[in-house]
Amino acid sequence: ESQTLLTGVSSAAMSYFDGENWLETWDSTTTTSLPTAIKFSLVLEPRDSSTSRSDPDPIELIVPVIVKTVATLQQEATASAAQ
Repeated sequence: ESQTLLTGVSSAAMSYFDGENWLETWDSTTTTSLPTAIKFSLVLEPRDSSTSRSDPDPIELIVPVIVKTVATLQQEATASAAQ
């Protein structure tokens, strides 16, 4: 069953930062870490069709992920011990 959460949005996307690159998907079954940030992007529909631009700028929100997994803590401890 679909449910409308927000109207007036022409597109929405999420990206995941792995510490070096922004990725379009995050597969937690293939990694032991979490993304270091998540970016939410929304493109709003124009309010007035006569003033619409072909490529409206997205509204972006970047949220840092400050939770650490056991694997991340172990990786940090290993890197710390190697120094």
